[in-house]
Amino acid sequence: MYIRITYILFFIFSNSHAQEFANQIQLLNKKIQELHVSPKPIDNDFSLATASTFIDLLDADKNIFSQENINNLKKHELYFDDYFNSKETAFIQDYINEYEKAIALIKSIINSTPETIFDTENVITFRGSKPDVFFKDKTALTHYWQTKVLFKCYSKSLLQNNGNIDTTAVFIKDNKKELLQKHKDLLLCELDEKFNFGIDKFVKKCFLNAFAKSFDPHTNYFDYQTKQLFENSLSKTVASFGFNFDKEDGELYISEVLFGSQVWKKDLLLEDEKIIGLQIKNKDIDLSCISVIEMKMLLNEDHLQKINIKVRSESGQVRPLTLVKEKLSVSENYVQGFITNHKDNTFGYIKIPSFYTSFESKNSLGLANDFAKEIVKLNRQNISGLVIDLRNNGGGSIKEASDIAGMFIDKGPLGILKAQKQEIVIKDFNRGSSFNKPLIILTNNYSASASEYFSGIIQDYNLGIVMGSRTFGKGSGQIIIPLDEKNEKLGYTKVTTELIYKVSGESYQGDGIIPDIIHPNLFDDASVTEKNYQNTLVGTLLPPLIEKEKNILFNKQIVASTETTAYFDTITNMNTELFKTYNAQKSYILSLDNLSKDYTAYKKLIKDINNISEKSTDFIFENTLATDEELLFDSERKEINEILLKQLQSDKLLAEAIKTLTLNTN
Repeated sequence: MYIRITYILFFIFSNSHAQEFANQIQLLNKKIQELHVSPKPIDNDFSLATASTFIDLLDADKNIFSQENINNLKKHELYFDDYFNSKETAFIQDYINEYEKAIALIKSIINSTPETIFDTENVITFRGSKPDVFFKDKTALTHYWQTKVLFKCYSKSLLQNNGNIDTTAVFIKDNKKELLQKHKDLLLCELDEKFNFGIDKFVKKCFLNAFAKSFDPHTNYFDYQTKQLFENSLSKTVASFGFNFDKEDGELYISEVLFGSQVWKKDLLLEDEKIIGLQIKNKDIDLSCISVIEMKMLLNEDHLQKINIKVRSESGQVRPLTLVKEKLSVSENYVQGFITNHKDNTFGYIKIPSFYTSFESKNSLGLANDFAKEIVKLNRQNISGLVIDLRNNGGGSIKEASDIAGMFIDKGPLGILKAQKQEIVIKDFNRGSSFNKPLIILTNNYSASASEYFSGIIQDYNLGIVMGSRTFGKGSGQIIIPLDEKNEKLGYTKVTTELIYKVSGESYQGDGIIPDIIHPNLFDDASVTEKNYQNTLVGTLLPPLIEKEKNILFNKQIVASTETTAYFDTITNMNTELFKTYNAQKSYILSLDNLSKDYTAYKKLIKDINNISEKSTDFIFENTLATDEELLFDSERKEINEILLKQLQSDKLLAEAIKTLTLNTN
């Protein structure tokens, strides 16, 4: 009787989960079909796209599934439309079973790595950042994973011994058993953290996300925890310890030092440093198997105000730090105007890191309000031209970008939002402009969305020029909504509801904004573009709202000096070398000597990048008089300000922009 009751309860429990998953798929499609700018029929083409994206989300590095696993799942790739129409979800169990089988095999391969591997010759193959094929079979997977265990033992030991081959060799010889077990455990943790809420939930979440992404790369499915983290990342005010982090090869590392934080002001942490220890309330936190999501949830807890952290630099130096949580406000810390004098002219500079808005304030005063204040300060200094820096600006609020664009035109259309059933013309209704002198916009490959929208307005109205490198190419807008308003536990979807067009009727979706004057930026990567994503949307051509202005604002282009040309050539070569290293596909015998050569070459590249980034230009930047007065009563902001001024001294592209403004100033 007990066994029968248990079976019945299990059946009911399983059936309810299957019904919930079926509901999620139906609700997800319903919301997307209602709101998406370009909804798709659920047909064979959609099935193929979903199948491809699904496998990619389950195994992006192509090192878990073998080709045999993939062949076992191919039977489903043309039938997701049929499953959807019949509300059939049994297919997901095949994927769960295949994934569980693959993970179990990988774990057994890792666990069975013998100590004798140290004594045999092993060839390691680096497959690049985006492998394009799965391993053929168990034999190929075994070689990959067991060689990876050995690679971890060698590389981490080499780093721990400051790159010294002789001391590393002795260290490995004396600690073989412990090293092997340590790196086996780390790799096992790395596998497990992907599905810390269970393989079943992980696979289902991947399918829901694949289904959404089959419409376009920015339409997603979020569970409740992911949605919270996403919204926190967009918040204007955030409580933080001053850094963001990610995880690679089983190690947490500093991915970003937050502007304006104590960590940033005092250079307490550097990007890419490894987090090797964390203590909360005198209790050591085990970082060996913690996932990024778990770590973020831990550090985001409201009651947590202080942590002790231990980091290791790229040189191998280990240092402990005590960090205190602080509130960082984007509007207070980011937007500020500066001036510089060149050949009897004064020029202004403003960096916009994001087009933030304030949902908290009554009037929703965001970036545009802060920007307007800085323009007033700069105009009081009688500037002859202005540089607006949008490098690394990933976008934000189109409304804020529109309000700022309106400061440069004398009323008129700004762009077009093309939704599923309507087109909306964005207009500036305010007569007059706040600035009508020469203007240059700086961009790079990471300038996206609202940054591109704003840059396009400046180009189409011929109000200024764009200088730098091609932008990302994200010409779309999204909203986040729950699948079911009455049951938010079912999750959320971020839906692409509109394509954004320039006033010329052209779309920057996919191709981005092409600068009028092209110069390379450090870390430019030609592969960083919207059109390289799967299922990306394609912008069409709409009727123009204005005729492009005929007058030429910038009829003189600076002839770069020999030194400047050499600098930009060096930047191009560094970018090539950096991404060649990152994407390298190569093989060699795994030995300390060969690893040391790679390690030395990488350290030299990083050193060269740091050296060229720190070289000063001939320009000296200052605050506006109004800002200097404000800083008299704000010691914390003054500290940030001094760091910003120092950073501007070494910006070569900014220097070229100022020289170009000078040539074109009456």
